[in-house]
Amino acid sequence: MVAGLTLGDEQRVRDGIASGELVPVLEEFSTPFPGFYLYYPQRRHASPALRALIDYLRRVRRR
Repeated sequence: MVAGLTLGDEQRVRDGIASGELVPVLEEFSTPFPGFYLYYPQRRHASPALRALIDYLRRVRRR
């Protein structure tokens, strides 16, 4: 038997919890996490690389 504690994103561990492989603990002490925010100061002047990242993140989020 292997035991340990970790803090993980619910989406990444959902399958493990559903299968019984992982067990949530200390849920009452967990605060909701709305997600990351991307901040960039000059929207109109974003570099092509930053624009590509923003577009990718928007596509992934819609899934």
